[in-house]
Amino acid sequence: MILLGAAMSAGTVILLYSESPETWGWGNLESSRFISAVSMVRVVALLVVLPLINYVFRVRPAAYRRRVSGVSIVEANNGADTVDCWILRFALLSDVIGSLGYLFARNESVFVLSGMVTAFGGLGSATIQAAITKHVPADQVGQLLGAIGVLHALSRVLGPIAFNTLYYSTVGVFDQAIFVLLASLFSLALLASFMVRPGVYLEEVYTPVPTSESQPSSYSNSEALEVLTEEEMIPNN
Repeated sequence: MILLGAAMSAGTVILLYSESPETWGWGNLESSRFISAVSMVRVVALLVVLPLINYVFRVRPAAYRRRVSGVSIVEANNGADTVDCWILRFALLSDVIGSLGYLFARNESVFVLSGMVTAFGGLGSATIQAAITKHVPADQVGQLLGAIGVLHALSRVLGPIAFNTLYYSTVGVFDQAIFVLLASLFSLALLASFMVRPGVYLEEVYTPVPTSESQPSSYSNSEALEVLTEEEMIPNN
């Protein structure tokens, strides 16, 4: 929720900050170039860097183990692995560095470079969405995604209110307060990510459904003999 709320809410405030006459005084052209550069880096991170990491650290080792053992390895629900944890930490670290870059930037080049660094934070959202479902059984994935959807909806409402209110309250006094908040939130999330342990998941527990006790045979042997008709009985020679 911190990642999504901050990413969705900070964009507008960052543009307001960059277009302010007290900072860079950007116009529509400069703002569009900045957004295009940051978006392009994010696209490269999601479409090139993330698949490359997945291929090097997951696909190739799995293919090697399958080739050595000669047995096709079936993937089980074992929770997020070490690769997921380190991708998340790297993404949060890039957000922290980028937010600090926004805070201490004294020229436009450093500001734009900081935006490109924060673009790698998109790896965190993608990793969380993919890894969080690994911690629950398959029959509970729907409930988990529903809870995540509620958090996303709350972040879309509360995030812009909080960030815009903070910028409104501090503009002209300490314009960089929004970046202090961003750096603090991402630093808190980065510290929390080191508490995530790989391989932790909820076990699938199946409770056997009790069945009714087996009923005794409706017919006894004598009753079964009575059912046979004379035509069905084999005559004695």
